[in-house]
Amino acid sequence: MCIYAHYTCIRIEESVAVLLVDVKDANKVVRVNITVAQSDLEAIDLAAAAAGMKRSAFLVQAGLGHSV
Repeated sequence: MCIYAHYTCIRIEESVAVLLVDVKDANKVVRVNITVAQSDLEAIDLAAAAAGMKRSAFLVQAGLGHSV
């Protein structure tokens, strides 16, 4: 027997209940495309390099308000 409720499946087999929950992957990495002035991109790349970070990591950390 399987009971569905909000992406949850409860299966009962031989006195053992198994609960399966569909969890969204909040940390899934996605590709984005942005438009930025070339001079700004160069400044971002210099700052990222100075911080020892790749451009993407630098932009994420700066965008989240973390010190970079």
